[in-house]
Amino acid sequence: MRPRNYKLDKEEREMLKAFERGEMKSVPNVEAEKARITQIVKNHVAKQHIVSMHYETKHSVQNPQFQARP
Repeated sequence: MRPRNYKLDKEEREMLKAFERGEMKSVPNVEAEKARITQIVKNHVAKQHIVSMHYETKHSVQNPQFQARP
């Protein structure tokens, strides 16, 4: 497997170094933690979608208040 050259920010480099030094530990129940994080992400994305739809509806070009004036 070839090493890949990723551009890491400062926080990511610190995390990688900690991992390489063996300072990080796995969570006891990996599958449950994956499911929990997946649900958090789905909820966040759904919430963003609702906010986006509300903004688009409120500020639609069909709304006379926001139409261009000559």
